[in-house]
Amino acid sequence: MTLTIEQTGQNTPDFGPEYERQSHEIAKAVVEQSLAYGPELEAMGVVRTLSVLAENHPLAVKGYEVYEKDDTVGPVRTFKQRGATAAVLAAKYRLEAQGIEIKNAFTVAASAGNHAQGVGYASKRSGFKGSVIETAYSLSEYKRERLSAMPDVALHPYHATLEDAVVTAKRAGEFYGHAFIDPFDSVDTMAGAAGVAHEMLDDFLADQAEGKIDLHRDELTLLFPAGGGGLGAACAAVFYDARQKGLIGEGVQVVLVQMKGCNAIAEQLAGRTLDKVDTSCDGTAVLKPGVLTTEVIADPDFVAGVITVPKSYVGRAMTYLGDAEPAGALSMAGAMWLASQQGTAPHDGRRHIFHTIKTGANISEQDFANFVSDAWDSMSMAERGEAVKHLPNKLFTFEDDNETPDVSHWQATALGSLSCQASSSPTQHFRAGLVTPTRRAQV
Repeated sequence: MTLTIEQTGQNTPDFGPEYERQSHEIAKAVVEQSLAYGPELEAMGVVRTLSVLAENHPLAVKGYEVYEKDDTVGPVRTFKQRGATAAVLAAKYRLEAQGIEIKNAFTVAASAGNHAQGVGYASKRSGFKGSVIETAYSLSEYKRERLSAMPDVALHPYHATLEDAVVTAKRAGEFYGHAFIDPFDSVDTMAGAAGVAHEMLDDFLADQAEGKIDLHRDELTLLFPAGGGGLGAACAAVFYDARQKGLIGEGVQVVLVQMKGCNAIAEQLAGRTLDKVDTSCDGTAVLKPGVLTTEVIADPDFVAGVITVPKSYVGRAMTYLGDAEPAGALSMAGAMWLASQQGTAPHDGRRHIFHTIKTGANISEQDFANFVSDAWDSMSMAERGEAVKHLPNKLFTFEDDNETPDVSHWQATALGSLSCQASSSPTQHFRAGLVTPTRRAQV
């Protein structure tokens, strides 16, 4: 695949005078607020998840180690519960300070599914009367059914884009006095999402104490999926703070991952915009990223760069993970794509590590099969054959040990994700032109 990489230093868009170069102030507020929210989020049902060094990961054959973090184990099966919960709590406290009874108040949100589930769940537990959700066209039937089953959640008809849904939700909040819960572009929402990075850092430090990694010597590429940019910006803020405190070295870098057709951040960094979005990756199907989030992401103090992966690699990552939705598999897809492009990790005495996170698992079996079939079609016969050797057994049912797995139901399970070559260091990613650097980044 040929990927056009553009230098973005001269094309950084104007975000308006009210946000001129405030990336550090935004990041500081996110980190401080996230630390304050931690205990409350746990009490509200947010589940702490572990970053674990995978054993026998396919990329290890070329010298890479891979951390895996599954953030889909909570009640709504998505990391979005974190940001939604923090924002709902912040809205509750603001309304109570105004003398408004929460039991008579509503939350209102715009979503393609996962954010809405987080808002509905948190609103109910916080004592709100209910939630009103303006839905985007990309909302899948599976997610619609899950939302319809939640108590006191009202769904409004599809909007053409998430951006249209956000506009309507904001207006409804202002007109009726509802609490608008932004899906990604608020300090409240980002502060909740930042819990992911705090947990990662805790696990890294614990592994360092056991001699598994060296955060000042080894190179860790931390891959985060990105649509509006809330998760990536929030986690980048936490790791910048850790670097300033001397907890990690320069080899720990944040890289965001987008799917081709859903790469609004990469386009905006290059001074362009998306005219349309691929809604098959509904969790990141945005035409325009957030203002606050982009301000942080565009600053290389926080984010090293952005990569855009083809849809086929998302399908491969979904197959490896077994139950992830497209957006939920983007992080792993980024590791696989970088590995396939760059080659064997250098033998320089350091560990070369990807950290990946599964962020969403709200998908039906049929939607899963339909999506990954595109990846199957893009593979050569040799790649398909190699991939079958590494497929997770949970995708198949075996009558006996000698039976060949039946792939007819999944259609696309024999994907080449696991035959990717492992990559070299993050620095070499940039030199090879694989990662779109943020402004002022050294290439």
